[in-house]
Amino acid sequence: MAPETASERQAAAPVYRFGAFELNPQVGELRKHGLRLKLQDQPLRILTCLVEHAGEVVSREEIRAKLWPPDIHVDYENAINSAMRKLRDALGDTADNPRFIETLARRGYRFVAPVSTKQPPAAVPVQSPPARPVKVYLPHGRLVLAALFALAAAAAALSLWRREKDARAVELTPAVPLTSSRGIVCCPSFSPDGSRVAFSWNGPAQDNFDIYVKLIGSSEPLRFTQHPATDKFPAWSPDGRSIAFLREIDERHAAVMVMPSLPGPDRAVTTTEIGWPDLDYRDQGPALAWSADGRYLFTLETADASGTCGIVRVSVETGEKRRITTPPPGIAGDGSLSVSPDGRTLAFTRTVTGLVNGDIYTIPLPDGKIQRITFDERRILGHAWSEDGRDLVFPSNRGGRVELWRIGVFGARKAVRLTGAGESDDSLRTILQLYPAVSRQGHRLVYTQPSVVGPDIRSIDLAGGNRGAPARLISSTRGERSPQYSPDGTRIAIHSNRSGRGEIWVYDADGSNPVRLTSFEGGFAGSPRWSPDGRSIAFDSSSLGNWDVYTVGSQGGSPVRLTTSPSMDEVPSWSADGNWIYFASNRSGRFEVWKMRANGSSQTQVTSEGGFMALESEDGRDLYYTKTDGASALWSMPVEGGAERKVVDSVYGRNFTPAKHRIWFMQAAGSEVALRFVEPGSARPTTVSMLGRFLFHGLTVSPDERRALYSQADVVGSELMLVENFR
Repeated sequence: MAPETASERQAAAPVYRFGAFELNPQVGELRKHGLRLKLQDQPLRILTCLVEHAGEVVSREEIRAKLWPPDIHVDYENAINSAMRKLRDALGDTADNPRFIETLARRGYRFVAPVSTKQPPAAVPVQSPPARPVKVYLPHGRLVLAALFALAAAAAALSLWRREKDARAVELTPAVPLTSSRGIVCCPSFSPDGSRVAFSWNGPAQDNFDIYVKLIGSSEPLRFTQHPATDKFPAWSPDGRSIAFLREIDERHAAVMVMPSLPGPDRAVTTTEIGWPDLDYRDQGPALAWSADGRYLFTLETADASGTCGIVRVSVETGEKRRITTPPPGIAGDGSLSVSPDGRTLAFTRTVTGLVNGDIYTIPLPDGKIQRITFDERRILGHAWSEDGRDLVFPSNRGGRVELWRIGVFGARKAVRLTGAGESDDSLRTILQLYPAVSRQGHRLVYTQPSVVGPDIRSIDLAGGNRGAPARLISSTRGERSPQYSPDGTRIAIHSNRSGRGEIWVYDADGSNPVRLTSFEGGFAGSPRWSPDGRSIAFDSSSLGNWDVYTVGSQGGSPVRLTTSPSMDEVPSWSADGNWIYFASNRSGRFEVWKMRANGSSQTQVTSEGGFMALESEDGRDLYYTKTDGASALWSMPVEGGAERKVVDSVYGRNFTPAKHRIWFMQAAGSEVALRFVEPGSARPTTVSMLGRFLFHGLTVSPDERRALYSQADVVGSELMLVENFR
């Protein structure tokens, strides 16, 4: 058999794909979006070794053997460190927050990104010319013309395919800070000419939010409002003469304000009941948008007794309101408003589950049929129309982490990821919106980038109802949430991202001895709940692309999947006797509480008027539950069936737990969240402590009711980031 030629060897060697990169080890090339990157030989050989063993640990000794023969003596440690730095620079990766290469202390490195392979195009063999000319006779010249047209069509199709392939991810011009002052800056809005940006900032002393305007290229912003109330969500009028914004009146109400775009007096147009604290936690903001003619403002107002927000149109001159949307039952609310440049279409988000999970919708103006644009039911953190009015730009975790995306509103509606800006594994960005804004002129994009600490697990002393000072119990650089005490109070189960993906972990009660119980290859696992005997933990996971309920042994073992319907099945909890598992499911068309045997059999609907998170009382007589994953009252009903009754008017997220003597819960209180309890049969809550803001899911109380655990993050600031040449 003849030996392989160089061309045959090259054709057989695979090309590796990961993210936006392609690695061809045979020819020694690393490409990003088809463009070749400059990378020296040693970093390239390390990358090849890691990619060929993706998911496996490659020791530094193995890397050294790949780079140098045994008889060569160099400073291996520094040489490998230098090559790794160059490799990470080329990939845009970091050791602290790895997307591709994970450093394992004292063990080596591991390539953690998904890798696929393709075969390079086979080399075309070079044939010797024929011994003598061969004449080809064609009956008609039209055959030649047809062949040429066919070749041209094939080339055009290939070119189109390549353009579409390359368009799946577009790299932006690197973002630069537009603001860099201390404090929290948010809610940007461009002037019509794209030269100025209005925003809300809590000021040099971080004591109150006001409206500021900054000229791009200038050093300091100009303060426009100086009212003691909170001012947010500025929106520049189409003619550039006015800026509208919302001013907090109280916990539930805001005033719609208008002022000149040069500093001057403001005036109230109307008031709206909007659920003001929710605007910091949901995708409802931005909560103001102008009509193209400047005669109207679109804002939010509660549409029913549950506090669900819909969209209203407000006359700037008279303050008269006209309702535009009324969310159907089971929807958490509409928000995040933006009007297309031609004024014909209003885009908004409709929150489906959670505080920020939803999709983008549009409605033609002044009246039209609502159309759904995205179908992810993922986090949509504000959105903005492109300059030409064909696309919407929005931050979302639809790809697994928070990133900027662009989607066509008309036609095929293909979503394109925008790299280089707005990318984050930071869990808080799922709460503090990135609020993108796109200029009508000047080709600019601006968005909010927060700086955060946490979330982490915090502990508070409840003994005697005293206001104990919260203390950090479990923390990492990745985010910890959903703590749950074991029945005997000796252990804690949590959802943690410290392994790079949300998994179930167990700790001792003092926060020591972490043990990971789940290791899924994709998705996230959360909402852990202990069985009454402490032997099993029920949880939900999206590892197979759909949220389902699982159980796993509290000492370890293989998870067991209990639900398999195409619906969303989540937030499990156990009955007091351990025979049943409650869970939320939307298989009936909206979320209701269901239950099943501990082995997954006998799945039965429990509630009929809405239900989400459900927990049995310790004596097994009553079932306590919320009706949505957002703002909801707390309800109860007998486990054996019967009429429901309202326990408290509102619960913050999923944060409630019935204990032996009291029902503990969190509740919004002004701009903060309070930890409270009620005695069974009482309707008067007692406040234990004010916890601040940015609380996550997972309130748990120790069996003796002397200590509570919860999850919280701290926002240490945010800034506006500017992208030039955005088209």
